[in-house]
Amino acid sequence: MNKVRSMVLSLALLSLTVLTSCGNDIRQADAIVTPDGNATGVVLKYKTPIDDDTVNKEAFSVEGMTISSVFVSDVNIFKGERSDGSGDGGRYVIILLKPGRPAGDSVPVTINPGAPKVTLSVRQVSPVKTLSGKVINAWKKAILTEESHIVAR
Repeated sequence: MNKVRSMVLSLALLSLTVLTSCGNDIRQADAIVTPDGNATGVVLKYKTPIDDDTVNKEAFSVEGMTISSVFVSDVNIFKGERSDGSGDGGRYVIILLKPGRPAGDSVPVTINPGAPKVTLSVRQVSPVKTLSGKVINAWKKAILTEESHIVAR
């Protein structure tokens, strides 16, 4: 039992270290997957709303994957809410991976406890701005996605 606790504590400290390297601006990163485990996207949850005019596919990288588009949403798509990607900004940055859908398409997603676990390494490689004008610099280190959610069409 002590070995399990030690492992859980180590993972928690690793997660805290990774999130701290992002300047505490990022809250969570989750993978969007197909039922057979293919990654189709990443959702980044920021602490404060991000200005959608400062976000594009060149601002991010996902190791081993090609980004097809990036957009900002003000709703959590994992709760079954839909977003067309329009508006001034939001706390969620959705990164769609090739093959993917064009930016602004709805991305209905359902939480599925049986979703295949997919871990992706994600980086913000250039600055983005919050709606209040604060600059969030590129991250020194990549973060790993924490959870996987199945795309439901």
